[in-house]
Amino acid sequence: MTAVDRHAGYPPRQVMWSVGIQRELSRNMSIEVSYVGNRGVWWNSPGVLTDPNRVTPDILKAHNFDPTLVNTTDDNILISKVNSLTPDQIAHYKLGTSPYPGFSGNNTVSQMLRPYPQFGSIFVLWAPLGNTWYDSLQAKLTKRFSRGLDMTASYTYQKELTVGTETQDTAFEVNPAIINLNNLRSNKGLSASSVPHRLVIAGTYTTPEWAQAYRPLRYGLKDWRIGFYLVYQSGLPILAPLAQNYPNPSSELSLCAPFSVLGGCNTSAFFSAPASFETRKPGASLYTQDINSHYDPGHTLVLNSAAWANPPSGQFGTGAGYYNDYRYRRAPTENFSLERIFRVGKEGARTLTIRAELNNAFNRTRIPNPSNTFSQFPPGYNPDGTLASGFGFSSGWINTGGQRTGQLVARFNF
Repeated sequence: MTAVDRHAGYPPRQVMWSVGIQRELSRNMSIEVSYVGNRGVWWNSPGVLTDPNRVTPDILKAHNFDPTLVNTTDDNILISKVNSLTPDQIAHYKLGTSPYPGFSGNNTVSQMLRPYPQFGSIFVLWAPLGNTWYDSLQAKLTKRFSRGLDMTASYTYQKELTVGTETQDTAFEVNPAIINLNNLRSNKGLSASSVPHRLVIAGTYTTPEWAQAYRPLRYGLKDWRIGFYLVYQSGLPILAPLAQNYPNPSSELSLCAPFSVLGGCNTSAFFSAPASFETRKPGASLYTQDINSHYDPGHTLVLNSAAWANPPSGQFGTGAGYYNDYRYRRAPTENFSLERIFRVGKEGARTLTIRAELNNAFNRTRIPNPSNTFSQFPPGYNPDGTLASGFGFSSGWINTGGQRTGQLVARFNF
């Protein structure tokens, strides 16, 4: 069932602030350093922070269940069918009264305890419950045009935290990492779009006319323009492996699965979708080797399955969804251009520009992101011995894409 939140359409509220200092280093060069921060509330959180038809701790306590889910007997009773219980169990857990006429004993006890047991999970659209936190240190060096050179270099060191939201632009939406709906603030964590370090350098250099040079040489060297655009930044964070404990809280509490990639609410085929993440083992390396190195994806599972452990049976995991040191491979952007300006007519009133452009100029390898969903997913192999699946496997590694490309452009101004 799908519902629309009664506060749907509330515009987000965002408070922003910044403080900075600027210093002139020379006549044509300046540097500025700023702190920029903001806090956001009422962001759209589609279905991940609300499930009004879940089994709450108060409901569990009212029926003599342990609300902390540490009692194995209680855990198994919750996922058992009502008609499989003994009279003593029915009496102990206060399940003697049918929740509505025609309720089938073939349903689970958890279904029986829902606030609206005649329905499955209720997926609530456009609930403005998301929150965001952003803090950054931003530095910028500006070289104004002089002696043929102009350049800017900017560096950002930032931290992005969220609860239940990533972006309202559906073109860039990612799955928020949500675990416990009964304690929303406990879900505050690193954003899936987090990029803590980002350096951007851009500029152009135009060669001058060498007045004292031999005339043909002078003409051949002047009016060349070199352009560059370089971006170096951290890789995006990798979602921690999903917990595979049994029974799991999503089926015990009839939770709407918080990972839309697995099918949405638990009325879908993914009723037993994981409700939390595996826990990191202290001291264990997250990678089998440096993910930014020149490893062979056909023979290397780059993520370390031994770094993760399932939470205890029936319980939510204590691990976070994202970690600052668990990130995909970096993908630098390095684009260059080289152009020649030919001046035609009196005083160069008309110009012909021929420009060559190179994208990924150093032809860096673009290896696809590795599989990260289930840490115990065993490796599979192709007939030639190369990897075909597994935790840390880079699907589509044969056609990595992103190779160096170039184009030639001509432009005539008159």
